[in-house]
Amino acid sequence: MTRLIFLDIDGTYLANGSVPTSASDAVRAARARGHKVLLCTGRSLAQLYPDIMEAGFDGVVASGGGMVRYGDDVLVSHVFGRDGLARAVDWLEARGIAYWLETDTGLVASANLAERLSGLPDQPYLRAPFTAMDGVERDDVRKLLFLGSETPLA
Repeated sequence: MTRLIFLDIDGTYLANGSVPTSASDAVRAARARGHKVLLCTGRSLAQLYPDIMEAGFDGVVASGGGMVRYGDDVLVSHVFGRDGLARAVDWLEARGIAYWLETDTGLVASANLAERLSGLPDQPYLRAPFTAMDGVERDDVRKLLFLGSETPLA
């Protein structure tokens, strides 16, 4: 019987920022037995670095369910609408709240993000290079993340 195996990345498939040999060997062994192994993560496709993908996977649930691929087929693809994204970014920027946008091809940073991240420990999921925000006329944003603020959110 074929089974579907879903693995989270951070704290499950990755240990201390890298893939243990035992984890990649287990993925290969499961696939060799005919099981289907998929990654299931809040990360964007851009954050699925080669060292993570090296063992080979049958599919991925990325961006907290905003993108689902099985083999070469895209089963689910959700992105922000332009108007909703513009309203959210305007709201965050008016309050000076640092944020980043996640797309399938990269991470897009607010002007104040680098300063805000400078005091935090390194995060392995933020290895993808950030590009500077160049307007919100985008139709490829799957997630918007923001960092804590002294500004009340309500």
